[in-house]
Amino acid sequence: MRVKSIEPGFPTALAGELQVGSTVLSVGGTPVRGRSLMQVMEMLGHCGTSVDLVVGGACTHVRGGGVEAD
Repeated sequence: MRVKSIEPGFPTALAGELQVGSTVLSVGGTPVRGRSLMQVMEMLGHCGTSVDLVVGGACTHVRGGGVEAD
């Protein structure tokens, strides 16, 4: 699953740790491989305002949303 866009002004964009084109490997410790976009969005929805992502092999802590994936 790749990050398609990051909303300007959201904490995710301001932190600069997640980039458009990044590959999301897991959300909150759960692998996303083989899951649909809707399933991954549901996973993110259960995380609240903060989530740990594994992105392209590196662990990133993301706050505040503003991310669109495809």
